[in-house]
Amino acid sequence: MLSIDLIERDSEFDALEGAWTSLLEQCEDVTVFQTFAWNRAYWQTRQGRERLRILVLRDDRRVTGIAPLICGGVWQNRIPFRKLDILGHGPSDRLNFLFPDRQEDHVQCLLDYVFEHSDGWSVFMVRDFVEESPIAVALLRVIKGRNYSYLRLSAEKLPYVEMQRTWEDYYTERFSSKQRARDRALKRKLEKLGTVEARLIDDLSEEPQLIERFLAMPHHDADRGRLYRIPFANPVNARFFKELTQALANNGMLRTYLLELSGELIAYSFGFKFRRSAYDYFSSFNPAYGNCGPGRILLNTNLRDCHERGIGMYHFLRGSEEYKFRWANGIHRNLSILVFPPSASGALLRWMYRIRNHGGTDAHDTLKERP
Repeated sequence: MLSIDLIERDSEFDALEGAWTSLLEQCEDVTVFQTFAWNRAYWQTRQGRERLRILVLRDDRRVTGIAPLICGGVWQNRIPFRKLDILGHGPSDRLNFLFPDRQEDHVQCLLDYVFEHSDGWSVFMVRDFVEESPIAVALLRVIKGRNYSYLRLSAEKLPYVEMQRTWEDYYTERFSSKQRARDRALKRKLEKLGTVEARLIDDLSEEPQLIERFLAMPHHDADRGRLYRIPFANPVNARFFKELTQALANNGMLRTYLLELSGELIAYSFGFKFRRSAYDYFSSFNPAYGNCGPGRILLNTNLRDCHERGIGMYHFLRGSEEYKFRWANGIHRNLSILVFPPSASGALLRWMYRIRNHGGTDAHDTLKERP
């Protein structure tokens, strides 16, 4: 019979690393965002804003599942509500629980526990689960079977490249001979300006100030009056990504590409690797060199390297940028569900959300985190 232990303290979180890593190795539908390194770095920068609620599921004494949760606040129509959320939501593009087997049994046990120990929350935000994963399927089945009050949000598309037999097979199939000729012309044009070098960074000893270099690169397009938003600009986010980069590098999961022109950073792809997948978390380029296509040149180099190293899949993750879909040959979809308890605040929040959503407002705009 399954039972649950509640983890609320940092020391208990740290002690969970061994069991966490063991479960991770047994799971198939997991990504870099479910690693202990990612989640510990996330929590390190979020303390004080939310409360830790990690649920450890056991069968007898053996740990068989982990559901990393947090309890915090959301605003709706200027009214504060309490939420139960997944640890890592926000900067994590794909979430999941660590339930290697008996997914439906573990989901039922999890939902029974959170409803019995509601702790005043008005919504359980189960967001950004891979739609086709066994746990997402089990979640929907249990929620519907038990007639829980819920809202299903529109699925978000995450394009990816599934590697072909060779780089040439993929490149020639994906792009016309004209486009391939344009790519060669762009590279020659850039090479006329100086020495072009693409570098793979998987060890911070090569670039100890990696995040600082990203921040120092211009992201403002003066000609178009456009400032490109970057995830590192916010001080809290900058701290998180610095700690995360170090943690992932220590665990052999950093995979970032830089494009330099005579030593000057003109484009980068901040990414990771996990198992046989590469993750392009955020890419950008210096708009001053935009007519030379530095972003495309770097992506071309990056994907070629993935093919040559035997990486099976390249994930572009969230974001509706057109270029991602031009390169991608497949699309994952994220499932997001809001589950409401049978309470007055839960019913009110569900009603308010439905009213706002009827007007075409997306959930990420209507449910704001409390500062």
